Amino acid sequence: MSFFISIISPHSSPINAQFYVMLVACVFCITLCYLLMTNRMLQSFNLRGLLGMLFGFGGLVALGAIILTFFHAQNITPVSFEKSQISFASETIPFKDVRRHYVKPLIQQSRYSAQISTDTSMVYVIETADKSVHLFSNSYYDMLEMQQIFAKELGNQK
Repeated sequence: MSFFISIISPHSSPINAQFYVMLVACVFCITLCYLLMTNRMLQSFNLRGLLGMLFGFGGLVALGAIILTFFHAQNITPVSFEKSQISFASETIPFKDVRRHYVKPLIQQSRYSAQISTDTSMVYVIETADKSVHLFSNSYYDMLEMQQIFAKELGNQK
């Protein structure tokens, strides 16, 4: 029987307004492609086939973005700290297997000058004894809360 000490839920999801706009764009583009390629729309327009292929390509790109966003959203799950392990997605890591854990800034440099940083995001890194690395982004999780709980639980294990 496992006792939950704390559960950290993600505060946002990749399935947001942009996902739904891509869904509408996909349906719109594929519908227009079908109407243009089957001569149901703009019968006398000379570039009807080219326009139909352009909308079909746009619909496929939107469909690809929808599928990849959906699969990415499946990995953003709550992180549960139990008595002797941490669980997330389909992974379970015992606290005794954790080698290191820390918060690391990821600095994105400008393309034009190395001295200018354009964006900084923080990730929580968990390194295990088998040399696997698990990252949790500050876009989805609260880094400070995760670090405090993790440090407290590893302190209790020793």
